[in-house]
Amino acid sequence: MPKKTLRLIIEGKNDYVAHVKDNQPNLVKALKEITAESAPEQTAETTERSHGREENRRVEVWRSTEQVTALGWEGVRNILRVQRWGKRGGEDYHEVHWYIASIDATAEDFLTIVRLHWQVENNCHWVKDVVFGEDSTPTSDPNANRVFALLRNIVINLYRQHGHFSMKYAIEKFTNLVKELYELFRT
Repeated sequence: MPKKTLRLIIEGKNDYVAHVKDNQPNLVKALKEITAESAPEQTAETTERSHGREENRRVEVWRSTEQVTALGWEGVRNILRVQRWGKRGGEDYHEVHWYIASIDATAEDFLTIVRLHWQVENNCHWVKDVVFGEDSTPTSDPNANRVFALLRNIVINLYRQHGHFSMKYAIEKFTNLVKELYELFRT
């Protein structure tokens, strides 16, 4: 998330928990250094079993330091290292994600917040990117892109409102059923 966005969130008297990605190399480096130099102040862990796989999650929380503020990141009060590991498709995996937060919360609360973030990512952004191919839209016209994004949102919400949570299945079901699709709009 850009510094400017976080600044606007703070100026609006709101808080954030922001996922730090590799496109912020200086921040990632600072977070790795901070967490390597000291033990976390809080830790929480969960294990979840579903869809034939097991996933473990651990969140570790450090209070923010001057090192992050000196890089121009406003409002950072906590640093989170979130590790996820388990088996997918019979293969072991281990992932580490970094977050910065302007709120004070328990490690258990941060675990819930991060999980909710991934639910949004999986239920919305992933569907738009993978199922609807939003990142590969054929037009460079910003207005057309906004209209197509709005239409995709309407379709996703319409399908879900009528109990179709698999977008792939809903698309396949209604591809040649124009009358039935039209009925979704009427109800």
